Amino acid sequence: MRYRLHGPGGRLSSAKDRADFFSTASVVIRESILSFRRNRGFEVAGALSSYAFFSCIPLFFFITYLLGNYVVSSNVALRGVESLATHMFPPLSKAIMDEIAFLNRRQEVWGLVSLLMLLVSIIPFMDGLRSAFFEIFETGRRISFLRAQVLNLSAVLTALCFFALLIAAEIVYAALAAGISRQAPVLAGATDLAASFALVLILVLVFYGIVVPVKISRMHLLATSAAAGALLLCFKIFLSWFLVLDPEYGLAMGSLKIVGVIMFWVYCSLVVILFGAEIMVSLSKRDALLLKKLFTDGPPSLGESGSTFRRFVRTYAAGDVIVQEGERGNSLFYILSGSVTIEKKGRPIGTMQRGDYFGEMSMLLDAPNTATVIAGMTPVQAIVISHRNFEIILRENSRIVTTILRDMALRLKATSEKASSG
Repeated sequence: MRYRLHGPGGRLSSAKDRADFFSTASVVIRESILSFRRNRGFEVAGALSSYAFFSCIPLFFFITYLLGNYVVSSNVALRGVESLATHMFPPLSKAIMDEIAFLNRRQEVWGLVSLLMLLVSIIPFMDGLRSAFFEIFETGRRISFLRAQVLNLSAVLTALCFFALLIAAEIVYAALAAGISRQAPVLAGATDLAASFALVLILVLVFYGIVVPVKISRMHLLATSAAAGALLLCFKIFLSWFLVLDPEYGLAMGSLKIVGVIMFWVYCSLVVILFGAEIMVSLSKRDALLLKKLFTDGPPSLGESGSTFRRFVRTYAAGDVIVQEGERGNSLFYILSGSVTIEKKGRPIGTMQRGDYFGEMSMLLDAPNTATVIAGMTPVQAIVISHRNFEIILRENSRIVTTILRDMALRLKATSEKASSG
């Protein structure tokens, strides 16, 4: 769906466009929340957070080891990792860097086998995450265990390469930021905030690019990543502020205090990531979500049909043939106003009016239309539902399937009784 923009502010072109936009947004958000609950998003995030926690340190150390031994000096690599950790989660960066520095001082014990074990420790997190995304996107695909592990390993290697590039960018940024801080101290804070948002946005974009199992519109991917990135940045700011105000938070956990904080941060981050995936799914089927209301709530009011559904409305003059018997049908028609006459082999067999629909049998059976439908004595307005949207509605709403099957059975019964009486 595209919205016409005008003016320097890029405002929506009319009140109807704004109403359409906000109506669609509310449906998408509501469906995303419901789907998140159906897919047990909070539970999945909790399970994945343990994998992510044990993958965090190995991931950073693996990159630091490779960069420090084959690209730049160890100190430069450590500074780059520290800058990246600070932008991602500043309250936890010191604890992370302490662990990495500890491992880095004992590089002599790290051989090929040890590094491979570090790499393998990251795979369970990727496997769990990809499984969660397969459930969210309802792909229905089943892949072999061996293929799944190959995909997991390739995803981990892609993530490692990407993080290595990010660390290189952080090294360059740190040098530039030092110059800005000396020459324009006022801009230093704003620049750091912008850099943090850009980093989080890029991370989320690449993250979704690696784990999303289906093809997604670039606009949907960018919009979802921007929303998720903004939420993560706000949470990072809130957590930093909270820990500054209450530095003794988690004292009851003793030496495990920092573990609790890291787990909480990872858990909340995964909740945002998984909810963002739900939004992506809802955006991809937003038209079907809107049209579903016709079968659950009945025909819309005149005001609603003029805004929410106006993109799907088609008007027919009195006497127009809407559906021709024998032709292939690829749409369902839901009558908003007026009435239509149903003819079979030139003989009238019934009428339909506001709230009725036709064309579903042709789409369900993938067969030619069984009757001709003609607009009545007054113009007819009908909402046209495409084959794709109709399939989505039926696939995800068993009650609607039951309703449509019942209506089809009643029509067939009425037609049969009329034929036998005639």
